[in-house]
Amino acid sequence: SGFGLQRASDKQYLRFYDISKENVLSNQVYAERFSGRDYSRVSAMNFQDVRLGIRPDQPDILPMMEHSMIGDPSSLWGGRWQSDFSSLGLRRSNNNQNVQRGSVDVGWQRRGLSSGGLVTTLDLNAREDLYAVENSDASKLDPTLDAKTTTGRGIATAGVITSYPLVKRLVDSQVVIEPVVGVNLSTNANNSANTIPNEDSIDTQFDTSTLFQQNRFSGIDRQEDGARANYGLKSGIYGDNGRYGKVFVGQSYRFWGDKIFPTGSGLEDRRSDMVGQVSAGLSKYLDADYRFQLDTASLAARRHEVQAGGGNDTFRLNTRYLYTAAVAGTGFDVSREQWQMDGSYNVTKSWKLSSSALMDLGDQPGLRNISTGIDYIDECFTFAIQGSRSVANEASGSNETKLLLRIGLKNIGEFSGPQIPLGG
Repeated sequence: SGFGLQRASDKQYLRFYDISKENVLSNQVYAERFSGRDYSRVSAMNFQDVRLGIRPDQPDILPMMEHSMIGDPSSLWGGRWQSDFSSLGLRRSNNNQNVQRGSVDVGWQRRGLSSGGLVTTLDLNAREDLYAVENSDASKLDPTLDAKTTTGRGIATAGVITSYPLVKRLVDSQVVIEPVVGVNLSTNANNSANTIPNEDSIDTQFDTSTLFQQNRFSGIDRQEDGARANYGLKSGIYGDNGRYGKVFVGQSYRFWGDKIFPTGSGLEDRRSDMVGQVSAGLSKYLDADYRFQLDTASLAARRHEVQAGGGNDTFRLNTRYLYTAAVAGTGFDVSREQWQMDGSYNVTKSWKLSSSALMDLGDQPGLRNISTGIDYIDECFTFAIQGSRSVANEASGSNETKLLLRIGLKNIGEFSGPQIPLGG
């Protein structure tokens, strides 16, 4: 169990005196328990938005309870069962929307390997959600709707994923080609915003990690229903010395179901965007990862993300490039493009130099942040001095140049002087 408290009487106090750059301060008290494969947690949270300007009210979470149980492998019909129970309360002031939600989710999964080499995973799930809403936002837009509603929703899903890995052994490596196909079936879900508010499923990111998920929303309030097929191709070469290169490309096709994904998400049409990932590890010092999302009709880029790093025990350089198109209804109403680079150099065993830079390449290009510093570390003492320059939106209060001094004593703690503004 534990708690954490953060509160400011003035929105700009923490940022002005360099105590914290957090945009939202969180307070919570919680208790949790682990027992074998089971997990339980109960918590309450409060948030304070310290950004400038008019911001929507942050709801208090009172309470949030969850209990999860997972069976042993092969404990039920050759598979494993699982069940989840949760309750969530969102409370706002000033006559704004309040939500109480209770959920039960039970499922069963079995993974099998056929004599012919097919690897198949079968998932069966059923869930029930109950919502009680007060001061509904939908009723404020349509006075004919009730401001206070109680709604239940049930949904059953079945999914199967089958892959056929083909392996070719070479002299000092092996090549793997693995086609993957999956089918998901779900009963109709009630996703109406008039009765079930969307509090936790606004953001949507479609990539290789979510392609085969039964519900590709980020939360519970929106559930993906209908029938769809997911398919992709994995390939890679894996060296005995640890080097590797691998590629995955995939897509999904929805046969029927609610059209509830936002425009720009890549899932708004029956045929989804193409998603893929290319990764390479040439040594323990050199690696790269590229992820993409392409419009299925024009192959125009909707998302590119590149991460790469290289160096040795003395020098290390990392870089990241991100481009993402706008997604309607998520708050990202314009495209974003950024490039970030950081590096470090170990002058000796105890002394290290480091530097980083962040560039905005979008509609308002320019340098957003740059920093450089020097660190000293030995068995009982640490010392660091760092200078930084932030060039951001003036409304955030982040346009400044600073110098930070930090001293630490092992097993005792560390302290730092205030970051000294240097003007600019």
